Amino acid sequence: MFSIVSMNSTIEVNGPRIYHTFDIFGFKFNLTETIVVQWVVILLILFIILYLTKNLKVDADTKRQAIAEKIVITFQNLIKNTMDERYSPLRVYIATIFSFSMISSLMPMIGLRAPTTNLMVTLGWALLTFIMIFINKIRTGGIKGYVASLFQPFPVMLPLNIIGDIAVPVALSLRHFANLVAGLIISQLIAFGLGALSSAVGLPFELFRIGIPAILSLYFDIFSAVMQAFVFCMLTMVYIYNADLSAD
Repeated sequence: MFSIVSMNSTIEVNGPRIYHTFDIFGFKFNLTETIVVQWVVILLILFIILYLTKNLKVDADTKRQAIAEKIVITFQNLIKNTMDERYSPLRVYIATIFSFSMISSLMPMIGLRAPTTNLMVTLGWALLTFIMIFINKIRTGGIKGYVASLFQPFPVMLPLNIIGDIAVPVALSLRHFANLVAGLIISQLIAFGLGALSSAVGLPFELFRIGIPAILSLYFDIFSAVMQAFVFCMLTMVYIYNADLSAD
């Protein structure tokens, strides 16, 4: 828990609430706020997909289908420009991660806690990327090629190469998580400070909290959400593409 105390007021940033605990064969499983909000995000994405893909035709004659095609083309071009045509099927994974990350980070705008402020969520995505990196190394270089790559450029580099591989999911998850949490804490600190300033000058209500926090929310909730999702996907594509041992 992170807390800041000033006079009679306190700001606290806590972990996700636990709604219910299940005891299954002696193991306890918590139904947390993060899990519930993720299901909300999943249902929201499903609704968007069903809406955009309803009654598709060969030639787009609705704005809905035009938007759907634009989204597909955008991710196809992103893969093509960052990687190459061989990785075209990866667009499904990249689009999924991007949309899930962005919408999750926007949940505070409707009063829900962002799942991306939970390290376990971003770590789960990073581990999926790590698995895909490992698969791509085996697919392009075989077991022998993968083992040999760990000794490159010199055998003494083996420990550092292993640490480097392990560091990928750690860095990916912490970067995404830390940026979202930092934005949350900074915005709350500013709102807290503006409220304290209003009280200090003797205003009957927190006048200085009107408007300014909303403007900051445009950055921390919208711009940051889109940028962090984009950066996570870009790093994912770069890591997977660089894992192609056939180019060595």
